[in-house]
Amino acid sequence: MRAAIRIMDPHLAAKIAAGEVIERPASVVKELIENALDADARHIRVEVEGGGADRILVADDGHGIAAAEVELAFRRHATSKLRTESDLDELATLGFRGEALPNIAAVGDVVCSTRSLQDPVGVELRLLAGAIEQCPVARQPGTTMSVDGLFARFPARRKFLRARSAEAAACVQVAAQLALGFPEVQLVVLVDGREALRTAGDGNLRNAFVAVLGADAADHVLDVPRVCLDDERGEAVVEVDGVCASGSFTRAGRSGVSVLVNRRPVTNRTLTYAVVESYGSLLPTGRQPVAAIYVRVPPAEVEFNVHPSKLEVKLLRERAVYAAIQRALRSVRRGARFSAGRRR
Repeated sequence: MRAAIRIMDPHLAAKIAAGEVIERPASVVKELIENALDADARHIRVEVEGGGADRILVADDGHGIAAAEVELAFRRHATSKLRTESDLDELATLGFRGEALPNIAAVGDVVCSTRSLQDPVGVELRLLAGAIEQCPVARQPGTTMSVDGLFARFPARRKFLRARSAEAAACVQVAAQLALGFPEVQLVVLVDGREALRTAGDGNLRNAFVAVLGADAADHVLDVPRVCLDDERGEAVVEVDGVCASGSFTRAGRSGVSVLVNRRPVTNRTLTYAVVESYGSLLPTGRQPVAAIYVRVPPAEVEFNVHPSKLEVKLLRERAVYAAIQRALRSVRRGARFSAGRRR
């Protein structure tokens, strides 16, 4: 017998939508750090327990959420970052969909404590198993989000999580990528009470790079000079610079290659290959380079709205960006320090 077509139950629809954005604990960490950065935070603390499945906490000193808007922030497609369709062409924020918070609340128990710069006191909003409670709270301006029991109500989803150590490592990795994009922001990550990452927040790109890679990378860091490409009117449409490690500091895989477009960490095979290929035969067999490459293009020439994760990106001038990356890295490769101590 043919089943009748019906409008999906809103609660079921929310669960399905959440699955596209919140795939694992690292997804929650990414979304909450992005919100903190969009709120102009200068200090962000992340706590991960039980691989993030037990608890995730992200605290910041950003501008906070107005008390009258806290509950609205957890409604689907509610956002302060877009007003019109044309705003999509000039994105200046990491978040813009208005989906992160409601999706997180759909798969975990959330407590949001926040105070805006304009409010005399803060507010605490609790979203526990569908119930919502709100009360005033004394606190400094900023926001603290805690997520407990991620996927606890979805045993089918929870059983697909990897080992706690692997999930925790993924949380640290996503935080590290965002730290590279915002070296002026201090980011501290604790895993089960132990510090796993700390950046200085001093705006120094090299320092952020070393904080992410480890102190043993300090003697291998090289600046990647800026390369600019102009359009036919002489206006800069592509800028590339960054930092990289010398040929003697490598990784077995490509996890050490970070590409950030307009400060956002992205996944783009073409641009990653541009980094790897520019090293040519200078790396030991089976080894991959380590670099953080920063790409700046006009907002209207990049499309982040490809996938709910916002990791994939489309570039109008991808070939030009590819060429600029290779030119910048090859200029470093010719330097004496690049091959110093290179293993054979």
